[in-house]
Amino acid sequence: MVEKVAPPSTKVIGNEAKEKFLAWADSEQGFQVSPDVDLFHAFSEGYRGVVATKDIPRDAVLVRIARTCCLGPETTDESKESWTKAMSTSAVDATKTIQGNSSKPPAPRLTRACLTVLRLLHERGLGESSPFHSYLSVLPQDHRLPLEWTGAEVGLLQGTSAEPLVGAGSLDSQFEAFQRVVAQHPTVWAPSVCTKAAFAKGVNWVRSRGFTVMGDPHMIPGADMFNHDPNKQSVQIGTDGEEHFVMKTVQPVKAGDEVFSSFGHISNAQLLNSYGFVLPGNPFDTVLIPTQLVVDTCYATFVTLEADKLGEAETKKTWEQRLAMFASNRDTDEGEQEAFVVSKYDLLPESLADMVQILTMSNDEEVVYATIAAVSQAKMGQYSPLLQDAKCNPGEGALGADARTLARMLVNEEKKVLQDLRLQLMSVILDDNENEDKDEDGGNNDNSGRGGIASGTIPDASEEKDTKKRRKG
Repeated sequence: MVEKVAPPSTKVIGNEAKEKFLAWADSEQGFQVSPDVDLFHAFSEGYRGVVATKDIPRDAVLVRIARTCCLGPETTDESKESWTKAMSTSAVDATKTIQGNSSKPPAPRLTRACLTVLRLLHERGLGESSPFHSYLSVLPQDHRLPLEWTGAEVGLLQGTSAEPLVGAGSLDSQFEAFQRVVAQHPTVWAPSVCTKAAFAKGVNWVRSRGFTVMGDPHMIPGADMFNHDPNKQSVQIGTDGEEHFVMKTVQPVKAGDEVFSSFGHISNAQLLNSYGFVLPGNPFDTVLIPTQLVVDTCYATFVTLEADKLGEAETKKTWEQRLAMFASNRDTDEGEQEAFVVSKYDLLPESLADMVQILTMSNDEEVVYATIAAVSQAKMGQYSPLLQDAKCNPGEGALGADARTLARMLVNEEKKVLQDLRLQLMSVILDDNENEDKDEDGGNNDNSGRGGIASGTIPDASEEKDTKKRRKG
């Protein structure tokens, strides 16, 4: 079974590197590229992709790659004995405590994915003597994932759904584990690939361009050159027997069209964190709305509704009682929810509407919807202020243009989701008001209160939730 881990869109490379790669592919038995595609088509926007050079039917094999042409933990060469010992050391070392002192935490262990990184770095350190040199030469040197950004650049992701993902992805422990293995087996890796920058680049390539095969990520040359678009997918990876991978079309492709793969139904935050790009109009985009932001906004609504009647002290006391009651009534299995996930497939999660209605204690749907709209507006204010101006602000010299551009793109896409939420709320309020007018005209005024929020917030809400469950399954 092969699971896509995925490549990002990559920058155009020189003709020399391109020709060397194609010559290497042609010389390798079991590596075949269809003459009906251009693997290195250069687009005017400055990136490359795979483009059909003639009409291609469904079920056509565009690339066939032998397993011997792939890079993974089991890849070997004349250094097989040293490599095997190094891998054995990394496995044993991971179970030991630092300097044998059981009072200290265990030493960081290398993940399975990092074993592929180590193999890639070994090959990179061999330079032109590596059989994979022509392949490694076409990998993007200047493409960065957030794990390679500076602290100031990561700060540009403030308030985005990518912020917690990037914050959890530190390289420090893995690099420390790598350094211990290198210290014990210095001949396996050239000094030039033992730096933190080189290690980070290796992680970048494996994370953004690898394919999971039997539990381990592998670098599969040729298969990693197809760009991502879930709406236009025309090719997917598969196997041909036990010894070959194939990229096969799942629908016809017209001459001149780009041939897209799909990395899955994932948000822009995930795309940025793992693959280093943002997809405009991503149908699977999401926004994280912190629970505390919802609480604070509900409190502002509550004060507006009750302060004149109760007074400041009594209003605060009543609010604290309400929060305590809400916390005690929550499902114990649910735990404390740190954020609500708003997506294009579920703009108004039922749990969010429930919380707002309970905390505001209002049966007026307009109050509830207006509060949620205020939450959406407040969320927009949580993004980094450094992204508001088109020009760089003073003191931004340390911010790379790529990081700034990607962060701004991510924020703009998330704001579109929030704007869709606000439009949905306005539409529901208008529909409810129109229905109330009709009921009053017909003498049949059904004042259903909260039930309208539960069942009438989003048209076809149950269908959307079923769709979401099927995607996850």
